Amino acid sequence: MFRDAVNLTNEAPRIKLYHLEKALVGDAMGLIDVKTISDGNYEHAWKLLEERFEDKRRMIDIHIAGLLGTKKIPKDDYADLRTLVETITGHVKNLKFLNQQFTGVSELIVVHLVARSLDATTKKEWESTIKRGELPTYENTITFLKDRVSVLERCQSSNEESRSLRGTAKQLTGKSAVSKANTATASSTSDPHCEMCGERHPTFKCSSFNSLSTSERLSKVEERNICFNCLRRGHSVKNCPSKKSCFRCNKKHHTLLHLEGNASSTRPSSESSEEKHSQSNPNSAIGIPGSSKAPVSNKKPETQPLVTVVHTNNPMNLASQVILLTALVQVDDQHQRSRLCKALLDCGSQVSFVTQSLVATLGIEVEEVSVPITGIGNVRSTIKQKCTINVRSRCNDYSFLVNCLVSPKITGRIPSVKINLDNWELPQGLKLADPSFHEPSQIDLLIGMDWFYDIMKPGCLKLNDDLPSLHDSQLGWLVGGKLLERSCSNFAMNSCAVSVDPMEELMHKFWEVESVSPEMVPSSEKEQCEAHFTATYRRDDSGRFILHLPLKDNATRSTSMMTPLEY
Repeated sequence: MFRDAVNLTNEAPRIKLYHLEKALVGDAMGLIDVKTISDGNYEHAWKLLEERFEDKRRMIDIHIAGLLGTKKIPKDDYADLRTLVETITGHVKNLKFLNQQFTGVSELIVVHLVARSLDATTKKEWESTIKRGELPTYENTITFLKDRVSVLERCQSSNEESRSLRGTAKQLTGKSAVSKANTATASSTSDPHCEMCGERHPTFKCSSFNSLSTSERLSKVEERNICFNCLRRGHSVKNCPSKKSCFRCNKKHHTLLHLEGNASSTRPSSESSEEKHSQSNPNSAIGIPGSSKAPVSNKKPETQPLVTVVHTNNPMNLASQVILLTALVQVDDQHQRSRLCKALLDCGSQVSFVTQSLVATLGIEVEEVSVPITGIGNVRSTIKQKCTINVRSRCNDYSFLVNCLVSPKITGRIPSVKINLDNWELPQGLKLADPSFHEPSQIDLLIGMDWFYDIMKPGCLKLNDDLPSLHDSQLGWLVGGKLLERSCSNFAMNSCAVSVDPMEELMHKFWEVESVSPEMVPSSEKEQCEAHFTATYRRDDSGRFILHLPLKDNATRSTSMMTPLEY
């Protein structure tokens, strides 16, 4: 789409490059180096992206694996059948787009994979459309399945509406509708219908919903009057048929709605209106943190305990996260060309690290080593390779050569979730070392204590009490420190502190293992016993050893003592 929109225009290459850089997302963001941008070299930037991401073989393998990985549909459900059709047609279209022939055997293989995934009833209906002796075609099979989806959707939707109406009628007459509500909900859960945007996917997979902060998600759920636990309509949390609960606290609410002890936004409802509110809001009984209508109660429940909203001044109950120091730096490959990568500055590491993928991308030479390292919890491992990388700042002419140990992976994505910068007031005119510090991304390089303080400068700016600080460095202004935020409960903790075992200690342990204790030194008496055994032993027909007992020189010898013994 970008090529259709931009490449065919008469814009200058520098303008095209500007639009291209702004359009990059995910791992591609920041891939274009500063020199290419400053030179306005649009063609070179496009070539870099093609070399990195236009791996035709990998894309074909992904789509073939997707076709082979289709699972069997357990019953004739229109939602599952629609998902199967969309999956199959999507992979086939992409393979055709990659100029792969789809005729003959390849078409029959795909038809076989589709038929293998169908439920028993649908497969019988499909088989009845094929005449004896004829080979099924892909187009006819997909057409049949699309028609089948339409039929099942009309029939199943009518059944669901009937069950829902019967349940409502019983509820109005005062009869219990819990069983019917659960049945209707169970039937509707097979339809991946998003309660937020209306698209065909589960609510918890909605990209617009996931992009919100936790408090904003809570407001959306409450506004649409849907269940706080399964994120679907038609029932209360108390009657939610889902057996799942929050992965973080095991309480009856969805993990996306979890807040760590945050009750500042909770407004308790009056006791007199609690029963009425419970009927109008299906989530009122849960006491979900952050819900503006959740009641706060100090009474002990007689049945299953609820999630309690607690007001406290203890700062440890506030959601907090430490932002680590990251920077975008330029590194040189084997041809002295500049490439952009993300580095983590860690003063808790005695050595620097680089990922195997970055070393492969740079094409630089590595040296075989055997370096033992120790991490958190005294976990030990051994690094087998090292290399030297030329690192240059994006902000000035500062550069340095860093010796790195090569590791398959340094740490997880940092930060683990995207940080909302709406309430941040970053000073104008400051050159950030990592403009995308708030977006999760992979770490390619870890700069340890060997260069940490050489890079840092004395300047420091504090944004406010709830935000991290800005630290001046040779690589630009680094963002790091404690972040107090209501929506950072989904953060994962990262720690990269490692140490190298001293060579003297390792050699000392080696010699301790290899040394021979005084008790192990053979004495002359032991040597005599061994010589006596060698000279006198023999084996009989049954395999037994027969030998004479050894006697000391000052012992009294007798005939009986020289009798051979059998063992």
